[in-house]
Amino acid sequence: MTNGKSRIFLALLALFVCGVVVTLLVWLPTRSKQPQPSAANDDKTKSALHLEGLHDKYARVRSVHILATAKIRIYEGRVLEGTGSFEYWAEGNRYRTSCHTDAQLGLLSDVDMAYNGAQFTYFDRQAGMLSHRVEDEEKTFAALPNPFFLPVDFFTNDRDECKFCGLRLKDFHSRSTRWDNRKDKISIRSSRKDQATQLDFTDVEMPGEVVDRKDTKFRVYMTSNANGTAHATKIERLQLDDRPLTSIMSSDFISTPAGDFPRRIQVQAFDAQSTVVMQVDFYIETLEVNQPIDNSVFKIKDEEAEVVWDSDGKRFIKARPLKKNPR
Repeated sequence: MTNGKSRIFLALLALFVCGVVVTLLVWLPTRSKQPQPSAANDDKTKSALHLEGLHDKYARVRSVHILATAKIRIYEGRVLEGTGSFEYWAEGNRYRTSCHTDAQLGLLSDVDMAYNGAQFTYFDRQAGMLSHRVEDEEKTFAALPNPFFLPVDFFTNDRDECKFCGLRLKDFHSRSTRWDNRKDKISIRSSRKDQATQLDFTDVEMPGEVVDRKDTKFRVYMTSNANGTAHATKIERLQLDDRPLTSIMSSDFISTPAGDFPRRIQVQAFDAQSTVVMQVDFYIETLEVNQPIDNSVFKIKDEEAEVVWDSDGKRFIKARPLKKNPR
């Protein structure tokens, strides 16, 4: 009887072992075939984090004052050359911009725009006319782009539904930069390491906005240093067939309380034949981050203008004196 039980036990043990072996043979290959995180997915996740980090960097800016000088070239058969400047102050939802370009370039008039939280003022210096109203203005009317936001141009708000809507500091605080609409749609075109510098280079592509009733996309060239800090060294706005619309190149990065920022920014604009029609080389002269700004900066005084127009009341507050006709 004992021998019989032993034989039964040994038979059951053999069946159990066989079952375990068969299960392992089936399970192990299946497990090995499970999708593993690919290098491409890893690069995509890393790039998304880097770009989100740039958004966070701007969101940490409580106040900013930037002054940039510009060398401007316009290619219209012959080359027109001149200079310009752009100055920008911002704190919370308050801001002021001041833009100047040489008259011979034939660009937009020199304008100042300001909002102090209660009143918007617009000063056309060439016309000598200032207007103000209670409601803020979403659009930006200046001959040059704001250099403070050029290193993150892919966060743009400018689109057919809101033409000339420039980024504001408040957009980063409230996450109204439209970044959330495109951050999950990025793709990696290439990723590589420079053996000489040990820098990581990643080319990221993401959907853009509809401009002039055409879909666009952004191509962002990211450079990461040995510490893992990433910079967007080049940003291209392209049509879907890769024809360029604008190109922004940033270099000579310096450290600020809100992260690294380039001192040199080159902007190029292209025509339908992909030919450069305008180039602006910015040099950042002043960059002050998270420093106090006097309240008076955010309002343009009436006495600066010859003519003052109250847009809400539809009336002139100050007008030029009538010229007397000679007898």
